[in-house]
Amino acid sequence: MPLHIYAIGDSHMQALGPALQKLMPDAVIMYNAWPGYSTERAMKALALLPYAKARLQSADVIVVELGGNDFGDQSGVREDLLWMIREVSHAPIVWFGPAHATAAEVAARHNQQAESQREQFEAWRVHWYDSRPWTHLDHVADGVHFTATGYAKWAAYMAGMIRSVTRAALVKRVVVPTVAVTFLGLVWWWLRRG
Repeated sequence: MPLHIYAIGDSHMQALGPALQKLMPDAVIMYNAWPGYSTERAMKALALLPYAKARLQSADVIVVELGGNDFGDQSGVREDLLWMIREVSHAPIVWFGPAHATAAEVAARHNQQAESQREQFEAWRVHWYDSRPWTHLDHVADGVHFTATGYAKWAAYMAGMIRSVTRAALVKRVVVPTVAVTFLGLVWWWLRRG
C-alpha cells in the first residue's frame, strides 16, 4: 500500500511537490502550493478547498513548507493551522522551515521565522526541520528561489526526513501493537499450560 502524503506550501512547494514525487515513486503525493502566501493566507485557502478535509484525513503524513512569506510574530497563526489540521487528522506533521536566502532582507526574515518555528514546534509534536543548511546553493537571480538542481537537493533532504518520520510512525502504529499482542498470546499460552 503506497504512502499518502499531503503537502502544503508556498511557491517553493510548486517545485518541491513534483521533485518529491520523482524521489518517492512509491508514494502518492498530493500538494497545494500558493505562491507568495503567508502561513495565514495558506491556512485560509486550505479551509476553502472542498477536497482538503478528505486529503488531510487520507494522508499518512502531512508536509508543511511555510513561513518564508511571514512577517513578525506568527505563532498564533501557526497554532491555528495546526489545530485545523489536528481536527481532521492524526497523521504526523512534518514542517520544513524557511529556506536560506541570499537577499539580505529576506534572509533576516527567514532566519527570524525559522527560529520562532523551532521554539514553538518543540512543544507541539510537530517534526520541524531547518531547511536553511540544505538550501545554500543554486539560487536564481532573486536570491530567494532555486534552480531545478537546488530544488532537487532540497527535495532529497525532505524525502529523507519524511521517510524517517513515517518509519517511526509505522513502528508505533503496527509493530508495537503486534509485539504486544504476541506477548499477551505467549503469556496466555504459558498460563494455560501450567
